Amino acid sequence: MKSAFPAILVVDDQPANLVAMRRILDKMAVELVLVESGEAALASCLEYDFALILLDISMPGMDGFEVAHLLQGSSATARIPIIFLTAAYGDQESLLKGYHVGAVDYLQKPIDDRILRAKVAVFLELHQAKAALHQKSAQLTSLNDQLEEIVRERTAELGDLHQHLQSVFDHALDAMIIIDHNSRVVDMNPAAEHLFGYSRRELLGQDMSEVIVPPDYRALHKKALARFAGAFSCLPGFGRRIEMPGLRSDGTIIDVEMALIAVTRQEKPLFIGFIHDITDRKQLLRSLRETLEVAESANRSKSEFLANMSHEIRSPMNAIIGMTDLVLNADLPKDQKENLEIVQRSSQTMLDLLNAILDLSKIEAGQLTLEEIPFDARGQIEGVCETLAVKAHQKELELYCHISPDVPETLIGDPLRLKQVLINLINNAIKFTHEGEVVVRVEEVAEESPHKGAVKLCLTVSDTGVGIPRERIDHIFDRFTQADGSTTREYGGTGLGLTISKHLVYMMDGAFQVESELDKGSDFIFTAQFGIGKRAQRRVFRGAGKMCAFDWPGESLAGVRALLVDSHATGRKIVGEMLKLFGAEVESVNDFHLMPGVLSRAEGGGKPFDVVVLDHALLMDAELERFGADIVARGGLGLVMMPSHLELEDLPGLSGFDGAAALKKPVRLFQLLGQVKAVLGWEPSPKDPEAASLIRDWREMGAMEVLLVEDLLNNQRLASCILERAGHRVTLAHHGEEALDILAEKTFDLILMDLQMPQMGGLEASRKLRSGEGGWAKNREVPILAVTARVRQGQEKECLDAGMNGYLRKPYRVAELLSAIKPFAKKRKRAEKSRKTSAPQVVLKQVQVDPVELETRCHQFRKEVPGQLEALKQALGEAHGRIALKIIGWLIDAAEGIGAERVASGALRLRGQVELADWQAAMERFASVEEALEKVWAVLKKGSH
Repeated sequence: MKSAFPAILVVDDQPANLVAMRRILDKMAVELVLVESGEAALASCLEYDFALILLDISMPGMDGFEVAHLLQGSSATARIPIIFLTAAYGDQESLLKGYHVGAVDYLQKPIDDRILRAKVAVFLELHQAKAALHQKSAQLTSLNDQLEEIVRERTAELGDLHQHLQSVFDHALDAMIIIDHNSRVVDMNPAAEHLFGYSRRELLGQDMSEVIVPPDYRALHKKALARFAGAFSCLPGFGRRIEMPGLRSDGTIIDVEMALIAVTRQEKPLFIGFIHDITDRKQLLRSLRETLEVAESANRSKSEFLANMSHEIRSPMNAIIGMTDLVLNADLPKDQKENLEIVQRSSQTMLDLLNAILDLSKIEAGQLTLEEIPFDARGQIEGVCETLAVKAHQKELELYCHISPDVPETLIGDPLRLKQVLINLINNAIKFTHEGEVVVRVEEVAEESPHKGAVKLCLTVSDTGVGIPRERIDHIFDRFTQADGSTTREYGGTGLGLTISKHLVYMMDGAFQVESELDKGSDFIFTAQFGIGKRAQRRVFRGAGKMCAFDWPGESLAGVRALLVDSHATGRKIVGEMLKLFGAEVESVNDFHLMPGVLSRAEGGGKPFDVVVLDHALLMDAELERFGADIVARGGLGLVMMPSHLELEDLPGLSGFDGAAALKKPVRLFQLLGQVKAVLGWEPSPKDPEAASLIRDWREMGAMEVLLVEDLLNNQRLASCILERAGHRVTLAHHGEEALDILAEKTFDLILMDLQMPQMGGLEASRKLRSGEGGWAKNREVPILAVTARVRQGQEKECLDAGMNGYLRKPYRVAELLSAIKPFAKKRKRAEKSRKTSAPQVVLKQVQVDPVELETRCHQFRKEVPGQLEALKQALGEAHGRIALKIIGWLIDAAEGIGAERVASGALRLRGQVELADWQAAMERFASVEEALEKVWAVLKKGSH
């Protein structure tokens, strides 16, 4: 199909991308043909003579590689330049594959307007050059045919025709050079003279490779010419298009494109080169490559940008979590308290997921690492299910969680990453399920014992949802990919969740498996390896037909008869197994209307039930009131209702029933035990939260003067509220410079120092304070606790090197903050008692102890310290951390026992450096401890204390 402008084919299965491409290229003098599939692209090539094809790689059906392969296989389309469009530019294998099937370049999505227009302009120029050369070649062929005809018919006119051809040759705009098979110049036109700076007379008969080919390429040129001559003997229609450097007479090297064809003269091949100067175009391409390198450098800066932004993004989340934590410590109604607990857990989950998203840059760079910390396996997994239960119940779905008793109670690994994988899978299951249930199962893979002290778990998330077509299962883990094109529009999502989850599972030494059937649901199964943690007071008992190990709180349910009423087979199985694990005798029915008969038969047989565990969904509101009256009439029968998201007070007819309790689904193991024991009257519900207890303890310990150095208002208010409720006095500073000014005027017992602040950060402020060179010298030894939300490798060591005494991560939580400053408060209280009982001593502070006991301690100190000191020095020299930490702990206790606070303080810092395995700094600190001990010896020898 003819057109006034060169035609460009754009192939992309996303209509929005086609619209964007039309917008970008709209003002260029081109005819755009936009298609959405590979098949349509091949069909269009039969109708148009395209100057360029912009081809998307990832398309349903026929992908870009297959389309390019088919185009290259056809003589009609083999020479059309193809630029691939892709979002995965960094995949080297894909790049090589693309060039193998004929691609000349790549464009990375999202498309940069300027780069696209520049590249299109280059290839349009090439197309115009090709068209011109093709036209000239056609003209020459036509003239040659006319010449042969004239030779046959009008031999007399041969001279005039030769003169005409020579004129065409002389006036051609492109350089033309004719050489024989030995590379000798047979002829050249004026355009060639102008291009290379030689006259025709200078080059005739000369070896072209020795004149206009740069020295480094001459041997290669001769080999190629010999190869071309051999090819011509087999294929007389031989032709090639190549790019090569050219050498001008003044020594300048230029870039040229040469269309090389072969003709015959006296049965010998002649090679005609149509040469075009492409130096400007090559310079443009080099400029584009430099631009691309700048873009890649900017992409490498993304990780640092995300890390900086995370500090600002986390701040409001930290305030939500911290303020909710404070409100939870107040005296609240039960329903409000549980709602706030869900808000707190959900906020923490959001913060965890935000951190995971920010870690995407680390995943791409291969810098993501997993933590190795002990965590409560059951608590973490059940907590995830409880948080997501509201979303499931809003869709009237059942969400169950079954954790095998074989699973160790405490694991060692990264709980955040495990929760991230589970949250993604459960969220997907809820999203793609319209009715039925979602079940989370966790069990040990017994036949795969990785090594001693480790366990491999199999975690399964099953649903009864829409399922996945079998042919799409292998693609759902690809980036930005979902089961089909309509999934994103109907359900939302980015298509990144499963990609990240698969990467995390791989880092946990596990693997993914997916089993699914369309319209019948899916099973997402993955394995993960963890270490086994140690927990005290573990009891081995028999339950559910096997031996199990748990930390068993309080009494078991041995001798308790429970009736479980639930219409869902999965619910009856899971809750029934939980009750049996505690030793209860369980009978199940699937219909509420069968329950009265079962209760009556049990009473008549002399084996009445003690408790009924009932799914609230089985009852209509009218039946519920009648059922409550029936339970009351029976007397002594405990009732545990299992509503999806209601409180007991919301259940008509049961709000005033003393023997009832509500247990939201999904049921948690130890909550079930607690509620059953509560309705049986065996133990009251737990009260007095840990945080409130901590605050009471602090008030008894006494107030401290605390300097809070924090730039964010929300964090200031949160930390101040926690500290002031514990009885402390708080002074605020917004940055390091303001803190130093305050420290020059007032003394403090403790400094909470944020690390990242305007004007002066926490590290710089701490170094200046420890130097003691300013007016703040009186506060030089005040303990400093570093506080930050941004955690990176090596940051704890930087804090210790700056003279800080501890490290606390945001958000501010009541228990964590008060626990972190507890050692400093104890030390201040001991010092305060010493000041009240005696005058302060330079080396040994007064200790509140019986004089005889103090003399015993001093004698023991003089006797044991020299040997312990020698052993410590040897342990530090040989980098034996465990031995060194044990001796340092003894030294701290012994020094504090006799009032040698400088020795104890130095040993505390020494312990921090040993924990960080900084052996050089530890040896330097050891020397200062020895120096402090020398002063202690001098005092002890005089017998004064």
